[in-house]
Amino acid sequence: WASYITSVVVSWIAYPKKTSGITTDLKMAKWVELEEYGLSPCGSASINDTWTGMRIKPAGDIKSSGVGNKEIADNAFSEFIDVTNKKVCPPADLSKMFLQHPNAAEFFKELAYSHQKEYVLWILTAKQSATRTNRLQKTIEMLSIGKKYPTMKE
Repeated sequence: WASYITSVVVSWIAYPKKTSGITTDLKMAKWVELEEYGLSPCGSASINDTWTGMRIKPAGDIKSSGVGNKEIADNAFSEFIDVTNKKVCPPADLSKMFLQHPNAAEFFKELAYSHQKEYVLWILTAKQSATRTNRLQKTIEMLSIGKKYPTMKE
């Protein structure tokens, strides 16, 4: 079966979430069987309250994003994101803006670790200073109106 999974074939595996109540030893990051076949997870999506879908590809076809937990622990983002203790420290420019926008700062503090992380990574991954400035302003705007993460639509 593994020989059918190539870089041009989109392949997904569904596994139960921890909160589903289904007893399983399957977890996204720990599938030894995938490694045995030279495969690796490259993304996941919630299917419903019980199941998560995990996309798999040949390990050699996966490009590092730099924003996965394993990568963050070993790169410059670790200055702001502690993946082990699940703590996020806003960069200095965002902290400075929080002083002028205390409601946005308070909402940010109340967010789950994953949402704080998403906002901070969104800012940190800007390649140009103009993009970063724009994202900082958008962050304050979105937090001020109660958006939990930067890609949240409504």
